[in-house]
Amino acid sequence: RRLRRAQLTGRARSEVRHNVPMTANEMVAYALEAPTELLPFLPELLADLDELGSDAEQIAGVLRDLALPPTASVVDLGCGKGATAMAIASELGLRVLGIELFEPFVAHAAALARGAGVSPLCQFRHGDVRTMAGGLPPADVAVFAALGDVLGDPAETMRVVRQYVRPRGYVILADVFLREGGSVAFPGFERYRSRVETVRGLTVWGDELLREVLEIDHEDDDSDEDAAAIHRRASALAEQHPEHRDQLLAFANYQAKANAHIAENLVDAVWVLQRSTT
Repeated sequence: RRLRRAQLTGRARSEVRHNVPMTANEMVAYALEAPTELLPFLPELLADLDELGSDAEQIAGVLRDLALPPTASVVDLGCGKGATAMAIASELGLRVLGIELFEPFVAHAAALARGAGVSPLCQFRHGDVRTMAGGLPPADVAVFAALGDVLGDPAETMRVVRQYVRPRGYVILADVFLREGGSVAFPGFERYRSRVETVRGLTVWGDELLREVLEIDHEDDDSDEDAAAIHRRASALAEQHPEHRDQLLAFANYQAKANAHIAENLVDAVWVLQRSTT
């Protein structure tokens, strides 16, 4: 169901993040924890996963609790294959615009929406969320779920995401923070901080934290099954493309290790913030 955030295989995340601005391909690779050489293989590697990181039903439930009017609009930033957008449309009847940088996922999401009968409410657009806010009308809600620090630290992430929302609109952000006593001594997780530090960054622009939903344990998490599915796909692709064998298997093998690290050291959270008037 969900692919845990892990690391950029083969190249340190910090190398890409801090030294030079990321290209579109680097940003996709960073978000999906793969080297850019594997981008052509990602649709096949992730073919068994419709939800990439976020829990669509949970996000839809959080939105339901906001009791929005039926005319409310939602933008799902980094929407992946569209699972969250479709859950919001089908369960709440709200209009959703999904923006996704990896073009194969855009086509996949549109096809799934047609099959589910929610395409009148779901629109999917290919684009870079770092640069599109000025060309769109402000939404009532912006969702940014399980993309980690692809936009930067919590303060920088909120700076970008809140641009998509009208004043007094809402931001729903799903990510993880460092469990008390947890370790960041694992590649790809060095930037995570405590809940207090994370919330401080999210609220630095004056937005109000309305709600926090924490998943303390991962008993119902089926990310191990996801990792096994990825490994099966990677093994088959490695047979077909031996020149990429090491990278494909490294991508797959890392998932199980990352899952174990997350379960022991990090806490899943969904934060609901209301944008300030400025």
